[in-house]
Amino acid sequence: VYNQPAGHLDPNESLQQAAVRETCEETGWTVELKGLVGIALYTSPVSQVTYHRTTFFAEAISHNSEQPLDHGIEQAVWMSLDEMKVVASQMRSELVIKSVEQYLNGHRYPLDAVLA
Repeated sequence: VYNQPAGHLDPNESLQQAAVRETCEETGWTVELKGLVGIALYTSPVSQVTYHRTTFFAEAISHNSEQPLDHGIEQAVWMSLDEMKVVASQMRSELVIKSVEQYLNGHRYPLDAVLA
């Protein structure tokens, strides 16, 4: 399946710190967060687990192609919205495409909208 970088908070870690760490662990990219796209809840139709999703947008700073990616991640790919829609049935959830659409439609909020 396709997904944006995602994960869990480590002890004493802020949402912003987790977003930067997870992006690096799952893609090899170091990023600088620029703002917030949105916050959503998603309940998996398979497991019935509800996830709280906080979506940030960032600037790519550098890439470490030698860094091994987290277990289970085969490859980090860049896709346009049109490319994502072609493989929509392979997205981890509908929130993957929805968050990109929100960003493209101007849903951009300051980082301090989420407490650090």
